Amino acid sequence: MTGQGIRKLKLAYGIALSALTALVGGLFVLQVWAIFFSADRSPFTYAIIGEKFLQILAPVCLWVLGVIGGAVIPKLYPDEPQPLKGYVSPRTTLYRLKARLPLGSMSALKREKWLKAIVWSAAGIACVGALTAMFAILFDPAYEPLTSAEFMLSHDCIADRLVRICIFVAECVLTCLIAVFTDDYIVKYETKWVKEQLAENAKQRIKPQKAEKEKTLWESLLEDYPVLKSKWWKQGLQIGLCGVGVALVIVGIFNGGMGDVFEKARNICTQCIGLG
Repeated sequence: MTGQGIRKLKLAYGIALSALTALVGGLFVLQVWAIFFSADRSPFTYAIIGEKFLQILAPVCLWVLGVIGGAVIPKLYPDEPQPLKGYVSPRTTLYRLKARLPLGSMSALKREKWLKAIVWSAAGIACVGALTAMFAILFDPAYEPLTSAEFMLSHDCIADRLVRICIFVAECVLTCLIAVFTDDYIVKYETKWVKEQLAENAKQRIKPQKAEKEKTLWESLLEDYPVLKSKWWKQGLQIGLCGVGVALVIVGIFNGGMGDVFEKARNICTQCIGLG
């Protein structure tokens, strides 16, 4: 089989396996939903779970075989080694191009900076508002409260609550996507403008500045605070953190915290898991 045929085979197999994975995941969710909304007060028993999941055993087995086949095919038809190409993000490219412009020439892009700040601020406000609304729905007294022992057993208004929460989740996702796409568009526009400005400067025989390496946050902190480079500071920080950990362990032992943890572990092992 030729290299192109192998690539087509892997692509088709990957698409088919992805579709099968989505199908099995949907069936799994539907079965859990059916168990949760069954008439039984305590629906999650071995008998009900076994009955429901036996109904989707065939597609699950087919999916397992598909996963095994997905692991075997690359062994039978390995990819041809190709040289890796370095990837430079558009933001890094824009930063390097900006560094080659004369000082003060970036004032024409103030509008884009303000637009970027406004878009991300609006996205942050929308997400905070949506999260606040979701918490208000979760703790709404009209529904069964989360702190109630009957929360997992009561099925009243579950769908209504989920729909209302999903609306705000979709709002967060949509707002963030708009902000990301807007930010990417601004980066592309700034890159285009900077390239045009550099070309214009080249026509006027204005020499570009030497591009400097972009500094990371840690490099900036080391430049501002040279004491962070000290070996003694690192060792002192490690010893201090270890001392705090030991002190907290000792405090937990004396105030009975260790006994509480041991009691909870014992209850889990003997009552939930069934050990001992």
